[in-house]
Amino acid sequence: MNEKKRRRRNKKYKRIAVFLLMVLFACGISAGILYERSRPVDRSGDYAGSYARGSARYKEYLEFVKKNALSREVVDGKDTSYTKNDDGMVVYTLDNTAVKEWGEAGNIVHFQYTEELVLDCLKENGYTVTLQAEENKNQVQVQNCGVIKTSFFHRKIYDVGEDIQVVVAIDQISGEVYSVVVAHTEKEDSHTEQAAALLYIHMSEVLDSSADAVQEIAQEIHENEQIARSGDTDKVATYYNRIAQLSCLKYRDYPGWAQVIAPSQFVNNKEICW
Repeated sequence: MNEKKRRRRNKKYKRIAVFLLMVLFACGISAGILYERSRPVDRSGDYAGSYARGSARYKEYLEFVKKNALSREVVDGKDTSYTKNDDGMVVYTLDNTAVKEWGEAGNIVHFQYTEELVLDCLKENGYTVTLQAEENKNQVQVQNCGVIKTSFFHRKIYDVGEDIQVVVAIDQISGEVYSVVVAHTEKEDSHTEQAAALLYIHMSEVLDSSADAVQEIAQEIHENEQIARSGDTDKVATYYNRIAQLSCLKYRDYPGWAQVIAPSQFVNNKEICW
């Protein structure tokens, strides 16, 4: 083979090699983007208590909690807010100052959704929204296995119409929503289903939001509430999707039944809709 042919062949191979490298590089970037979009969010280091067990940060947080706790309770099975599996768990209560000093949001599951979006949904659909009360509840639960669960509830109660209130529980640090409750205030027939259906669809982000879809869900919520009233139960599951769940249950001292919207991964409505 003469020198000219050899050089031409080498140039050809180099072009092919460069092309293949560009293709592989582009595929790598695309795969990386898809992975970033689909992978679970890593909450370690961003949420209070989400630290490797036994790590320096884990120990530091436990010491901080013990030092600043307003109260300490060991769960013994008598409190119906917990399950038998929680026996022996230690529950600490913190004040707002301690929560803000540490500066990280609670790590129990919540929506990537703000209170402002909840209120905007109601206003855009003709509801008047008036703030009536606010309260806080900050808990750190240290389970037997060492897992730390933190919840820093800032609960805001709004009047949104005749005999109806919407209760929004948000995290004090991040402002993200833990749960939304639509409840009767005076009588059981004050029709909470319309507001509940609107908020459930809006917060789910994946459902048909047409007027017909809202009406269909509202009707089913109403029917399930009638079933709940006539049955011997404390909860009726109505709707569930990959983002949100909606349940009909007894809520605090409100009369009748309330509609509770919580993240789909959450299983203890009694705790999250405190």
